[in-house]
Amino acid sequence: MRYGIDAVLDKVDIVDLVSRYVKLKKSGRNFVGLCPFHKEKTPSFTVSPEKQLFYCFGCHTGGNAINFVMKYENLDFQDALESLAKEYGIPLKEWQKKTISIYDALGELADFYHSNLKINEAALKYLKERGIGWDTIEEFKLGFSGKDLSELFATSKIPKDIFFSTGIFRISGREVHDIFWGRIVIPIFDVNGRVIGFGGRTIDKDRMPKYINSPDSQVFQKRSVLFGIEKTKRQIVEKNFAIVVEGYFDMITLYKFGVKNVVASLGTAITEDQIKKLKNYTENITLMLDSDDAGIRSALRAIETFSNMNVNGEIVLLPENEDPDSFARKNGHEGLSFLISKRKPVIDYYFDYYKQKYGIETVNKKLAFIRTLLPYVEKMRDNVHKMLYMKRISELTGVGEHLFWDEIKNRPVEIPSEEEGNEKKILPPVTRVVLGCMLNDPELAVNSGLREVLKDLKERTTKDLFNKFFEMDLREDQFNVNKYLAEFDDQDIKNLIISVVFETQSLEREAKRKIIDDYVKYIKESLVREKLKGLTERLVSAEKQRDERKILEILTEKKEILRAFRSN
Repeated sequence: MRYGIDAVLDKVDIVDLVSRYVKLKKSGRNFVGLCPFHKEKTPSFTVSPEKQLFYCFGCHTGGNAINFVMKYENLDFQDALESLAKEYGIPLKEWQKKTISIYDALGELADFYHSNLKINEAALKYLKERGIGWDTIEEFKLGFSGKDLSELFATSKIPKDIFFSTGIFRISGREVHDIFWGRIVIPIFDVNGRVIGFGGRTIDKDRMPKYINSPDSQVFQKRSVLFGIEKTKRQIVEKNFAIVVEGYFDMITLYKFGVKNVVASLGTAITEDQIKKLKNYTENITLMLDSDDAGIRSALRAIETFSNMNVNGEIVLLPENEDPDSFARKNGHEGLSFLISKRKPVIDYYFDYYKQKYGIETVNKKLAFIRTLLPYVEKMRDNVHKMLYMKRISELTGVGEHLFWDEIKNRPVEIPSEEEGNEKKILPPVTRVVLGCMLNDPELAVNSGLREVLKDLKERTTKDLFNKFFEMDLREDQFNVNKYLAEFDDQDIKNLIISVVFETQSLEREAKRKIIDDYVKYIKESLVREKLKGLTERLVSAEKQRDERKILEILTEKKEILRAFRSN
């Protein structure tokens, strides 16, 4: 049985994997689609079933199946590897598994709370009153903290210090307490379905605060966590938009009533870190907010954040005195669907809101309207959007657009990062093509004179890339681009390798042979030219010294070099 990285890459078909997230279309030997990692209208994202690699010629992102999961799911290498291995039933060697005992502790704690809920009548009654039955309790693994922890510690094989590293436990005298005592406990999972923390909701209406969360730990950072993402990520991709609510039970109830592309931001306004995670699945984010002042302020703050992060931010504002949970229970799936269909861009909502609030009938009202909205339009990074909204303010108020532009400073034209496409700068164009031909047809490289001229290569990166290639197993059907990639740590080098593979894949074999042979000839000619140049300099010096013997030696050596070169 094969283990680990090689087994995962052998078993996972990259076209099948990527097709879950990207609509691919056959194009020659490859598949193409719109890149999921940057905004584009023309497909530049390419997947090779032959090489089991993907590459985007727009944002220069590429790699194998593991790299795709890393990028799309926002995981580190080990997490992505473990996720694929688990899905495809591939065992990992013990040495490949990182220490995850804190996940074991949190998972065991979730089981403990879950079993406690089943025997606590008050907690079950509370959930029933909120319309939450057994199916939902089981699906979200809801629990309750109301039992002596000594039983957990007595039966668990996990050391106590691991439990304490979660930040959930407190010591009082000789007793150990958890911070969720007397509360419904809601497990929070990461995208791989591992418990990383908890939310706690009191069932006593007079107890404050109503909600508390796990403190930040090595696996839980509240600002970057999205409750429910492990259950709804596929639906978010399929529908190409995410609905964000603030509360745990808001998310649970919407999910129960058939809104499956929803996540919760853990009781607070959405953060940049949470938006970054959502952008792995969609760039269209809809906030579902209460219509009170807090909800309005939350959406106001989001305008600049959405603009800065190039997100299409929309808003669904609930009727007065309703939250997502209460609205869903009263109106069901049909009511929710209708409400969501009325969503509109956040900035559009504010145009309507402030127009109604201030009015635009008088000069003073127009001034109030302009001064309120102009700062939000100014913060837009996209100048096209900025111009369109300036025009809208102008149309609504009758004030010329040019006057608004005098009030604000245009955002400077964005200069592409120097790091973008860095792999293009690593090798000269000719050498890039040669490397691509070698990787696509190793037999041609083996049978050429390329190995012989390696010692004469001057550029260090080229020499390193070529030397590592010839250190690989180059027998027929044995060479593996993924194994070659694994020889390099620098991401720019990895991107270079992937890009040149795709760039030269469609070349005919004879064309590739000629490219490699011409390159070998070029290297040999360059070496001869260097030697002849050195001899010419020595000859000039000998002639100045009128050293007849030395002049003859140099001319003889020069003649031998030219004869040897011509005979090749």
